[in-house]
Amino acid sequence: MNVRLRIMEMTDLNSVIAIENSIYPDPWDAEMFFHEINQPNSYVLENVKNKSIIGYLCGFRVLDEFSIMNIAIACRYQNQGYGSMLLKSIVEELGKKGCRDFFLEVRVSNNPAISVYTKLGFYVIGRRRNHYRQPPEDALIMRLKYQTSDGQAPNKKISQVNEKI
Repeated sequence: MNVRLRIMEMTDLNSVIAIENSIYPDPWDAEMFFHEINQPNSYVLENVKNKSIIGYLCGFRVLDEFSIMNIAIACRYQNQGYGSMLLKSIVEELGKKGCRDFFLEVRVSNNPAISVYTKLGFYVIGRRRNHYRQPPEDALIMRLKYQTSDGQAPNKKISQVNEKI
């Protein structure tokens, strides 16, 4: 399937909300996504052929750090590598623009997501007690340090991550 990463637009709102509601027990509401659409760091992964939304990622950037606030892949596209593709694309895109640290939070019980994040190079740096409400659950705080110790250009790091997957 031919896919592309692009900035989230108002026309994506219904699809994004439908994905959100189908996946999360405590989903974001339309107002939260409406706010995200007006920010420069909200993206969708789109099927080029039929223009359907495969998944999305919302985040914010402060200097050289990027925090991922929400990420989801539509149920019918899960377990096919699209989550990894979405994250790798974001890290590559923002890494080229100077981001060096990427952060996210994930439910401690979400082993499939934790596995994907770990394979991409994220590692646990902390835990937020009772961070999630429905159901109540802790969150792991994870970080990806986008730099190399041997002086390689940062965008080579993604190539190395791709080879591990």
